[in-house]
Amino acid sequence: MKTLLKSLVPPIVLQLLQKRLSPPTVSFAGDYQSWKLALAGCDGYDDNQIIEKIFESSLKVAQGENVSERDSVVFDRPQYAYSVFAWLLRIAIHQNKLNVLDFGGALGSTYRDFCHFLGQAAPQLNFTWHIVEQPKLVVLGQTHFQTDSLRFHATLDECLSQNQIQVVLLSSVLQYLENPYTLIGQLAKYNVPWLIFDRTAFINNAKDRLTIQTVRPPIYSAKYPAWFLSQDKFENYFKIQFDLIDSFDSFESWDVDGVKGQDRGYVFKRRPLNNHG
Repeated sequence: MKTLLKSLVPPIVLQLLQKRLSPPTVSFAGDYQSWKLALAGCDGYDDNQIIEKIFESSLKVAQGENVSERDSVVFDRPQYAYSVFAWLLRIAIHQNKLNVLDFGGALGSTYRDFCHFLGQAAPQLNFTWHIVEQPKLVVLGQTHFQTDSLRFHATLDECLSQNQIQVVLLSSVLQYLENPYTLIGQLAKYNVPWLIFDRTAFINNAKDRLTIQTVRPPIYSAKYPAWFLSQDKFENYFKIQFDLIDSFDSFESWDVDGVKGQDRGYVFKRRPLNNHG
């Protein structure tokens, strides 16, 4: 019967039916005027089911049951962020060391992918990886995943006051903050030479757009506010203190009520102090 149906119905109709009957696991909708309005009826990012799913999937990778994990989903193949890893290696070679602050890095997803990417060269690279996360994840990280090269911190101040950081990495995190530019302003006050953004959601608009992201099984069931940032506004924000060194499309793109959203990555390098006062 299914074969007969496929032969009679045009492919575009089948695609529309499939989309209607099987909604995507991740979708975005809305154009909200405030975080408070978007947050009404949504889940918090510290919801216990999300924390538990992240912990379980991270533990499977750490114990070798799976190769990689991203956003609580496990994979049997590595999920390399090639552009990010290339820049980290370039910085490490130039500085002869690498201390990364991974803001919102969960329980070490990108760290483990980076180690897998380095392979046997990992012990030869002088690097430490510091994750700043929400309290529940910090406790789990310190209890189950912390090593000499992977550390967990509750605040930016704690991490930056104790470690000489070369790179701050933000991957798929900026769009989930109530005030993304407040965080960027805080980072700009620290004398960190490099800022790397990856998987950050942008929209071709003069204004940022606030949506609600819906996540469905098999990931988990949740809804939370999510920004699509104005690309021009974002780039202009850094011009006083930083040079834009590189930009690239990340692998994810989205339909936002008929408007295209695109995840992108950016690499910014701080100018010497005498160049910007």
